[in-house]
Amino acid sequence: MSVLSTSLRRVTKPLAISLLANSVALHAKLRIISAAKSLTILCLHRVAEPSNSGYGALSPELFDELLGWLKPRFNIITFAELGQQDADPRPPLTLSFDDGYSDFYEIAMPILGRHGLKANQNVIPGCIESGLPPINVMVQDFLMSAPEKLLSEIKFPGHPAGFSQLDRARLALRMSATLKAKPMVEQQQILADLTPLFDRFDDFRTTPMMTRAQVAEIAGVHEIGAHSWEHASMSVESNDYVVEDARRCREYLANLGTTHPFVYAFPNGMLRKEQVDAVRTAGFDHVLCVGENFSRRENWLHNRFTFYGDTIAETRFRALGSLRYPPKP
Repeated sequence: MSVLSTSLRRVTKPLAISLLANSVALHAKLRIISAAKSLTILCLHRVAEPSNSGYGALSPELFDELLGWLKPRFNIITFAELGQQDADPRPPLTLSFDDGYSDFYEIAMPILGRHGLKANQNVIPGCIESGLPPINVMVQDFLMSAPEKLLSEIKFPGHPAGFSQLDRARLALRMSATLKAKPMVEQQQILADLTPLFDRFDDFRTTPMMTRAQVAEIAGVHEIGAHSWEHASMSVESNDYVVEDARRCREYLANLGTTHPFVYAFPNGMLRKEQVDAVRTAGFDHVLCVGENFSRRENWLHNRFTFYGDTIAETRFRALGSLRYPPKP
């Protein structure tokens, strides 16, 4: 993409969103969503102040404003409450967080509490136990903050050596996508190869995860699900891998004291139908994918919208499904 086209996008995107997110357009879209009897699921990851983390976050101020805007317009529920609030005239919406980062406990949970709302948080048990984020996030964090001298030493499969002259954010996203397309055993080997560089960067701080104690604490308030054991992209793993992954996750949730419904969110939107069936057979009541679309209240397999935004207009626009419209009832 040329510098000119990138600059044009930076100018035209906010303008287009502001036009599409005016109060009249949003009100009309909300009426359509209400009439469709659909379920909106927003997939979030982090609520935090800007940092060098390669994983972008929604600012606390925008998250707070968003909840204040959503609450009178949507019936914000967890998966456990599906079907129990059909008398509410507001359409249902679920706030579905993935991964289990510490800022959910430290920042998002207090904001949710002030609004009297609950969320679904799908943790990665292996990452909770190790205290380290998914491999792709660790690599993103390193690429966003490491000195250029260390970056120039990286020899990443499929990419030339010497990244110091490339835009860090674009590079981090590209590397993350490359990693997520690989089986977990290959991701782990790449991490092992990069670890000596991590060790030479004294100031390296990767995105922190919640502790097991914090997860257990929030389980008393919010709905805890699983986001796979180690954030593997299941479409490049064997079916046996998925069966074992679902078994371990189900056992982990049970040990936390989680009761029905059990929720499993596939990582990275990468899955096969027989793997979805395997997770269901393992005892999960709701299975989540990405889909970038609306879901149905009566379903057990759900689409979600990946959620982010830098402005109030953008968060409201994305909360109503961006340019997507729900199917007619």
